[in-house]
Amino acid sequence: MSFHKTYPQLGFRQRLVKFLFRFLKWVLYRKNDPIHRFRKGMEFLTGFLGKPKDVQAKLFNIDGIEAEWLIPAGCENSETVMYFLHGGAYGMGSITSHRPIIARIARRCRVRALHINYRLAPEHVFPAALEDSVVCYQWLLKQGINPKNIVIAGDSAGGGLTMATLLKLRDEGIALPAAGIGLSPWLDLGTTGASYNERAMLDPYIDKDAVVEWAMRYLGDTHYSNPLASPMYSNPAGLPPLLLQVGTHELLHDDAIVFAEKAASAGVDVELEIWEDMFHVWHAFAGFMPEADMALDNIGTFIRNLPAPQKTAQAVATTAAA
Repeated sequence: MSFHKTYPQLGFRQRLVKFLFRFLKWVLYRKNDPIHRFRKGMEFLTGFLGKPKDVQAKLFNIDGIEAEWLIPAGCENSETVMYFLHGGAYGMGSITSHRPIIARIARRCRVRALHINYRLAPEHVFPAALEDSVVCYQWLLKQGINPKNIVIAGDSAGGGLTMATLLKLRDEGIALPAAGIGLSPWLDLGTTGASYNERAMLDPYIDKDAVVEWAMRYLGDTHYSNPLASPMYSNPAGLPPLLLQVGTHELLHDDAIVFAEKAASAGVDVELEIWEDMFHVWHAFAGFMPEADMALDNIGTFIRNLPAPQKTAQAVATTAAA
């Protein structure tokens, strides 16, 4: 396992974002609010970030699942596809809420990105999100895209869904992608890690009681230890190379560390980055926070250092068809 602990020079902007998160959590969070309010709140907050103008968005449909290509200028013919699964505790998040962050990642890493509106809980409990994820991955393969040209990535719950998707593909004998990337991944829906308590006062964004509620909504009658719901309890042997990034000021801090150690022990090539003082999915503030830009640069480096993807004649045609 390759381990990196990063000590970025903390700047005013990082401190400002932390302060705003703490303020908004205190002002806006109401435990018994209806689900639709949380969903609208996420889209409202991320809407301030905005999609970069030089990233083209193309909406379409995959077997009834809303999907979107995000294509940075100059990447129309990119062989590498980042298949990104959004976060939001399996009950929030959408193409709209995550368009800004995914567009920034795609532009910074010089890849074209596909993201989807997988079904959300509590209307659709486990394994609905996983089923949708696998369907859309198989759609990419049907377009003639070599799996070694695909990287699956996700933030928070999307990071957990990324690892669950890799496990499902492995178990079903479906060709695996080149790699998996988890940004502040949520990998233990049982919230058993020590950091869920020890870092409660450090995390400016996430509340443990809220995490437990969202986990229950997604799990339904499934026990949290099901490895396709909580990859922490899986046997990761046979997975492709992984990159995990997590901050020290996160409730989910231990999820990434324990899973990385488990995967490495199973023979998986893992890069684990622990970012001092960073909060949950700080990557969203790329272009505003230098620490976010640095994290995305590392993702780009990780992708470029993967074995050279094979050329496919379908790359241009796939993007045009979408």
